[in-house]
Parts: sequence; structure tokens; C-alpha cells
Amino acid sequence: MTVPGPVLEWLSQQLAHEYVDPPRCFTDFTQVLLAIPSLVPKTDVYTSETGLPALLLNLTGPLPTVIAGQTYGIPIEVWIPKLYPSSPPLIYVRPTASMRIAPSDYVDTNGKCLFQWTLQTELIAVLRMLQEVFSFAPPVYAVQEVPQAATAPPQYTKQVVHPKPDPVPYKPIKDIMNSINDPVPLPANPAPQKVDALKHLEEALQAVSTQIRDEETAKDSQALQHANEVLDWMDQALDEEQGQLEAAKQQYETNIRLLNERIEQAEKVTKAARAHADKNLPLEELIYPETPNDMKVFNAATEDRAIGDTIHALGKVLDNEAIPIDVFIKNVRFLARQQFLARAEALNCI
Repeated sequence: MTVPGPVLEWLSQQLAHEYVDPPRCFTDFTQVLLAIPSLVPKTDVYTSETGLPALLLNLTGPLPTVIAGQTYGIPIEVWIPKLYPSSPPLIYVRPTASMRIAPSDYVDTNGKCLFQWTLQTELIAVLRMLQEVFSFAPPVYAVQEVPQAATAPPQYTKQVVHPKPDPVPYKPIKDIMNSINDPVPLPANPAPQKVDALKHLEEALQAVSTQIRDEETAKDSQALQHANEVLDWMDQALDEEQGQLEAAKQQYETNIRLLNERIEQAEKVTKAARAHADKNLPLEELIYPETPNDMKVFNAATEDRAIGDTIHALGKVLDNEAIPIDVFIKNVRFLARQQFLARAEALNCI
């Protein structure tokens, strides 16, 4: 069975106006229409306990419930608040004139259904839970009519539950409505059965609560384990980074120590040079090589620089056309050979 297209279109239009979570409302609403077609969708004015009216989506009709082997239609109203699912749905039992409310731990004297609600709870799950609860503890009971004769046996009114007028083109299947709306009359106030029903329901709720608590504990344990893994990884990364910083610090300290040593050596050389300068010694003595090998290097380097200067001077003379090109080439070849020999001797001495 599917929900008619016009109903879905109407529902989308209603949710798009003021509801904070239209996709969630649409999903939960359609689940209920598919699972319980006896409930009719519409919009109506809901007056809160403080007296404030609000135009809300509404599901009205009989909730099929099996009681003592017979199917009864428990008349209910389901109101969807604008803040759904942050705010829970409002579900009321609306007895007909021939019924009275049987208060319990799940239905108060005004017919309001009492249940637990979280953001993850689905509307269809709440209605299924109410069907289970109502099967053990019916929220309404039939009222006995006044007998017309003293000897006549008491008669009971037959429960007839009809949904309110439907403003949208949605009609539940007739045979389902007939099977729900024409049951065997509800029994009188089932007070003797309530104790066992409540005990059974309490055990079921305790089992569900334990399962939910175990699931939440498992989720929390997984989240805690993941957090610990992340912290361990961050600690390892921090240790590595701290080690790199320590190595960089040691390298910087080594560089600073070497730089200070070089500065001290440079200062010593500067002081020595100044001391020699104060004695007015000839330049030749200041730069005179100490060993014969150093003297060879010095002489070769001097010859190399002198030949280079000579070739440069010949180039300028050629530019001024003071000598012919053949003379320039001949002298440059000779000087280049001498310069090569001087450089080779300097390299051999080093």
C-alpha cells in the first residue's frame, strides 16, 4: 500500500511553512500513514495547556488494538508540534460519548498519553508501543446504558469510532475501517487485569531500557577509544616535533659557538695586523712568504696577475690601433703560454 500522491504533495506544502525539520516530519508522517491507514491526516487548531492556539498537523482516527482476541479501534489524536522532533508529539485518547477514560501510568485523566521521547525516537514506534500497552491496559471502557425494564438484561452501547472530516483527498480502505469500527463492545473497566499488564509492560520496558543503556555504553566506549587513539597520535606527533626542535636548537648552539670562535680568530688577526702597522714595516715584509713553497706560490701568482694585466693593456693598445693585429696575436700567444705555466706551477705547489 502506498500513500496517494495528492496527500504527499499536501503534506510537503504544510511542512514547508513553519516546521523546523520538514524532512524528518515528512518521513515519520508517511511511515504512520503506510502502517496505520485508519489514521487520517489534516491540519487543525491545537490549544495548549496555557491557552495558546496553534495550527498543527494532526492525525485522527482509531488506533487498531487487539484486546482479548478482538480488534478494537481506540480513538486517538496525534498532534505534531512545530519544533518536532525536538518537541515530542502530543497524543490524546478521545473517547466517544459511550466511552470513559481508564487512567493508568500511560494515560492521564484527560486522555493524554504518557511516554518517553528522544530525538531518535520515531512516531510509528510510539504508536506501536501504545498498541502494545493498550492491549494489556485499555485506555477506555464502555459505559452501561440505563435499562428500560427492571427484568431486562443490561445492554451496552456498541463502540463506533469515526475519524474527523478529512480536508485532503485521502480515504482509508473501507473494509479495514469496518473491521476496526464494528468490534465486540469494550469490556467494563479492566481493573483486575491491570496489575499483570503493568507488570508485563514494566518488564518489557526494563528490557528495552537495559538494551538502550548497553548500546549507549558501547557507543560511548567506542567514542572514548577513538578519542584515546587520537590523543596518543597527538602525543606521538608532539614528541616528534619536540625532538626536531631540540635537534634544531643544538645545531643553532653549535653554529653560534663556531661563529664566536671565528670572530675571536678574526679579532686576533686584526690586532696582529694593527700591531705590525704601528711599527711602519715595509709592505714586502708584511706579505713575505714564510716557506720556500709559499714563495713559489707567491711568485707564480704574481706572474699570473702581471701577465693578465699585460694582455689587458695590449688589448687597449690594439683598440687604439697603435699596433697591428698580427703583432697583438703573437704577443698574446706568448704571454698566454707563460700565464698557463705560472698557473700550473702554482697548482703543483699547493
